Amino acid sequence: MNKTLALFVGCLLFQLVHAWVQKPCTVNFPVPADTISLGKGMYMYTGRVLMCVPQGGKHVRQVAILLPKLVVNTDTNGVLIPGKQNPVINVTITSPQTPGPNHTMLLYDVTYNNTAFRHNTELKLTAGVYDGQPVNYDYYCDYIIVAKQAK
Repeated sequence: MNKTLALFVGCLLFQLVHAWVQKPCTVNFPVPADTISLGKGMYMYTGRVLMCVPQGGKHVRQVAILLPKLVVNTDTNGVLIPGKQNPVINVTITSPQTPGPNHTMLLYDVTYNNTAFRHNTELKLTAGVYDGQPVNYDYYCDYIIVAKQAK
Protein backbone atom coordinates (compact mmCIF):
# COMPACT_ATOMS: atom_id res chain seq x y z
CA MET A 1 0.00 0.00 0.00
CA ASN A 2 1.49 3.38 -0.90
CA LYS A 3 2.12 6.04 1.78
CA THR A 4 -0.69 8.36 0.65
CA LEU A 5 -3.30 5.60 0.79
CA ALA A 6 -1.95 4.40 4.16
CA LEU A 7 -2.17 7.95 5.53
CA PHE A 8 -5.73 8.36 4.23
CA VAL A 9 -6.88 5.04 5.71
CA GLY A 10 -5.11 5.80 8.99
CA CYS A 11 -6.77 9.23 9.23
CA LEU A 12 -10.19 7.81 8.44
CA LEU A 13 -9.91 5.09 11.10
CA PHE A 14 -8.56 7.62 13.58
CA GLN A 15 -11.49 9.98 13.00
CA LEU A 16 -14.02 7.17 13.40
CA VAL A 17 -12.51 5.97 16.68
CA HIS A 18 -12.28 9.49 18.09
CA ALA A 19 -15.82 10.35 17.02
CA TRP A 20 -17.01 7.40 19.03
CA VAL A 21 -14.92 7.63 22.22
CA GLN A 22 -13.80 11.25 22.62
CA LYS A 23 -15.32 14.64 23.41
CA PRO A 24 -16.83 16.48 20.42
CA CYS A 25 -13.90 18.93 20.38
CA THR A 26 -11.36 16.27 19.46
CA VAL A 27 -13.26 14.82 16.50
CA ASN A 28 -11.78 17.20 13.93
CA PHE A 29 -8.40 15.80 12.85
CA PRO A 30 -7.70 17.42 9.52
CA VAL A 31 -5.07 16.17 7.15
CA PRO A 32 -2.75 18.97 5.92
CA ALA A 33 -4.08 20.77 2.87
CA ASP A 34 -0.66 20.83 1.24
CA THR A 35 2.44 18.71 1.64
CA ILE A 36 5.60 19.95 -0.04
CA SER A 37 8.81 17.93 -0.19
CA LEU A 38 11.86 20.05 0.68
CA GLY A 39 14.34 17.23 0.05
CA LYS A 40 16.40 14.99 2.37
CA GLY A 41 13.27 13.73 4.15
CA MET A 42 12.10 17.23 5.11
CA TYR A 43 8.52 18.29 4.37
CA MET A 44 6.37 21.37 4.76
CA TYR A 45 2.73 20.86 5.77
CA THR A 46 0.25 23.72 5.50
CA GLY A 47 -3.43 24.13 6.13
CA ARG A 48 -6.31 26.04 7.67
CA VAL A 49 -8.76 24.49 10.11
CA LEU A 50 -11.66 25.61 12.26
CA MET A 51 -10.78 25.28 15.95
CA CYS A 52 -13.27 23.82 18.39
CA VAL A 53 -14.37 24.78 21.91
CA PRO A 54 -13.22 22.19 24.47
CA GLN A 55 -15.13 21.37 27.65
CA GLY A 56 -13.02 23.93 29.53
CA GLY A 57 -15.06 26.85 28.21
CA LYS A 58 -15.55 29.33 25.40
CA HIS A 59 -12.39 31.27 26.24
CA VAL A 60 -10.31 28.38 24.81
CA ARG A 61 -10.01 26.81 21.36
CA GLN A 62 -8.28 23.57 20.33
CA VAL A 63 -7.37 21.64 17.24
CA ALA A 64 -5.48 18.43 16.62
CA ILE A 65 -3.76 17.92 13.28
CA LEU A 66 -2.88 14.44 12.09
CA LEU A 67 0.42 14.31 10.19
CA PRO A 68 2.51 11.51 8.72
CA LYS A 69 4.90 10.05 11.32
CA LEU A 70 7.49 12.77 12.09
CA VAL A 71 10.83 12.82 13.83
CA VAL A 72 9.85 14.31 17.19
CA ASN A 73 11.94 14.24 20.35
CA THR A 74 9.61 14.66 23.34
CA ASP A 75 9.52 13.66 26.97
CA THR A 76 6.80 11.38 28.35
CA ASN A 77 4.37 14.33 28.52
CA GLY A 78 4.75 15.21 24.83
CA VAL A 79 6.91 18.28 25.54
CA LEU A 80 9.75 18.93 23.10
CA ILE A 81 13.29 18.24 24.32
CA PRO A 82 15.43 21.35 23.61
CA GLY A 83 18.45 20.91 21.34
CA LYS A 84 17.03 17.93 19.46
CA GLN A 85 15.70 17.80 15.91
CA ASN A 86 12.03 18.71 16.13
CA PRO A 87 9.32 20.14 13.89
CA VAL A 88 9.17 23.90 13.44
CA ILE A 89 5.67 25.37 13.43
CA ASN A 90 4.18 28.73 12.53
CA VAL A 91 0.59 29.29 13.65
CA THR A 92 -1.78 32.19 13.13
CA ILE A 93 -5.16 32.13 14.87
CA THR A 94 -7.82 34.46 13.49
CA SER A 95 -11.54 35.04 13.49
CA PRO A 96 -13.38 36.91 10.75
CA GLN A 97 -16.07 37.81 13.32
CA THR A 98 -14.11 39.51 16.14
CA PRO A 99 -14.68 43.22 16.58
CA GLY A 100 -11.14 43.97 17.75
CA PRO A 101 -7.96 42.93 19.57
CA ASN A 102 -9.76 42.21 22.86
CA HIS A 103 -10.71 38.81 21.47
CA THR A 104 -7.28 37.76 20.19
CA MET A 105 -6.45 34.10 20.77
CA LEU A 106 -2.95 33.35 22.04
CA LEU A 107 -1.35 29.94 21.48
CA TYR A 108 -0.32 28.57 24.88
CA ASP A 109 0.11 24.82 24.42
CA VAL A 110 1.65 22.69 21.67
CA THR A 111 1.68 18.94 22.28
CA TYR A 112 2.98 16.16 20.05
CA ASN A 113 1.73 12.60 20.34
CA ASN A 114 4.11 10.38 18.42
CA THR A 115 3.32 7.09 20.16
CA ALA A 116 -0.44 6.56 20.00
CA PHE A 117 -0.55 6.01 16.24
CA ARG A 118 1.58 3.64 14.24
CA HIS A 119 1.93 5.75 11.08
CA ASN A 120 1.01 9.24 12.26
CA THR A 121 1.96 12.09 14.57
CA GLU A 122 -0.77 14.09 16.29
CA LEU A 123 -0.08 17.79 16.81
CA LYS A 124 -2.46 19.35 19.33
CA LEU A 125 -2.70 23.15 19.55
CA THR A 126 -4.50 25.00 22.35
CA ALA A 127 -5.16 28.74 22.42
CA GLY A 128 -7.04 31.08 24.72
CA VAL A 129 -8.30 34.64 24.93
CA TYR A 130 -5.73 36.64 26.88
CA ASP A 131 -8.28 38.11 29.32
CA GLY A 132 -10.01 34.76 29.95
CA GLN A 133 -13.45 36.03 28.94
CA PRO A 134 -15.71 33.65 26.96
CA VAL A 135 -16.15 34.46 23.26
CA ASN A 136 -18.72 33.14 20.81
CA TYR A 137 -16.71 33.56 17.61
CA ASP A 138 -15.32 30.98 15.20
CA TYR A 139 -11.53 30.86 15.22
CA TYR A 140 -9.37 29.42 12.46
CA CYS A 141 -5.86 28.07 12.77
CA ASP A 142 -3.55 28.63 9.78
CA TYR A 143 -0.41 26.56 10.16
CA ILE A 144 2.91 25.84 8.51
CA ILE A 145 4.90 22.91 9.85
CA VAL A 146 8.39 22.00 8.64
CA ALA A 147 9.57 18.61 9.82
CA LYS A 148 11.48 15.49 8.96
CA GLN A 149 9.35 12.43 8.24
CA ALA A 150 10.23 9.34 10.24
CA LYS A 151 11.19 6.27 8.23
